[in-house]
Amino acid sequence: MSRQTIIIIAVVFFLLVLGIVGIYYLQTNKTTTPGTSGSRFDFFPFGQGPNIFSSDTSSTQGSSTTEETSFSSVQKLRQLTSVPVAGFLPLKDSQEYQVLYMERATGHVYSVSVSSGEAKRISNTTIPKVQSALWLPGGSGAVLQYLDTDEESIVTFSGAIATGTTERELAGTFLPRNILSVTLSPGGTLAYVLENGEGGDVTTSQPNGAKKTLLFSSPLKEWLVSWPATSTIMLSSKPSGETPGFLYFINTTSKTLTSVLGNVPGLTAIANRSLSRVVFAESGYGGISLKNLNTKTKEIAALPLNTLPLEKCAWSTLSDTVLFCAVPAEIPEGTYPDLWYQGSVSFVDNLWKIELDSGNSTLLGILSDQSNTTIDVVDPSISPDDRYVFFKNKNDGTLWSLELGSE
Repeated sequence: MSRQTIIIIAVVFFLLVLGIVGIYYLQTNKTTTPGTSGSRFDFFPFGQGPNIFSSDTSSTQGSSTTEETSFSSVQKLRQLTSVPVAGFLPLKDSQEYQVLYMERATGHVYSVSVSSGEAKRISNTTIPKVQSALWLPGGSGAVLQYLDTDEESIVTFSGAIATGTTERELAGTFLPRNILSVTLSPGGTLAYVLENGEGGDVTTSQPNGAKKTLLFSSPLKEWLVSWPATSTIMLSSKPSGETPGFLYFINTTSKTLTSVLGNVPGLTAIANRSLSRVVFAESGYGGISLKNLNTKTKEIAALPLNTLPLEKCAWSTLSDTVLFCAVPAEIPEGTYPDLWYQGSVSFVDNLWKIELDSGNSTLLGILSDQSNTTIDVVDPSISPDDRYVFFKNKNDGTLWSLELGSE
């Protein structure tokens, strides 16, 4: 082969390689425009989010723009812990926002600054494998639950945090065994469902167990209690999409039982402080439907978004007709809330503000975009001025905060 032929072949090969590199460069660096490609926000406006499920029958929420749905560009999302927490309490003093929380693994109590993320241990009393913790007003103590060594019996402990400036002891008393559901009133009175043979008793007491009052006895024991108003307890059947659910108000003074909702499959619900509204989810195999009950007019209206209100919504501290909800970007077909409780389905949540009077809904945060992780919100709580929403990530139990606005 002549020298000239070799040179020609080499030149052709060089030009071919150069052309391939040029095409690759143009394809990987071409300009994107909103709605065609680019960030996940462009692909999924209004919290539609990526589809992490293989089912084609899942419902997508918030993907259409209407006059009733708007977007608020915010916010500051912060992971406050790297370990699972059993319960938490937002607090604000004259200087800054703090959150008290209890580590699930140890039962130790910490206070974390929302602005700096710096955590300080308050109590070093060790209680392993705490499953849940409810806080007394002001964070003076907590009611916590864990499984006994037999992994079956439920232990409930009510403890007060000793005063002082150094690490303090969490000391208190044990409440009756096998309390199935427990809650605290706005003033710190305890209410719980205690297994009673084949049924369950709804009882109130002081946090240390004193001054017990039996309010209601039922042949059923699968009840959940919450305490939305000063003298009213809300009692609801444990939800399943395969059984009808029932909801009652119990007046703690007269012990009167009032029926609020009945025969609602998969019923989960929350009531506002004035008891004028109950937001509830009706569910079954097809998915979840979120609705608003006006307890005065008895009218029920469908809400524009669907979620599990008991687990994923919290009322505004400034208005009892406004609530903040974590809403799944997509909900695959299935029986709810069963699949979610069992861990068979995990949601990718976005945070929304829902105004019941107007029916308007506003997207406050696309959590996966701001966190670079999948967040399945549980137990949201709002700061006293509606500036922050705090919540746990069901996937790993960690504590998070999202700033909604400035002071």
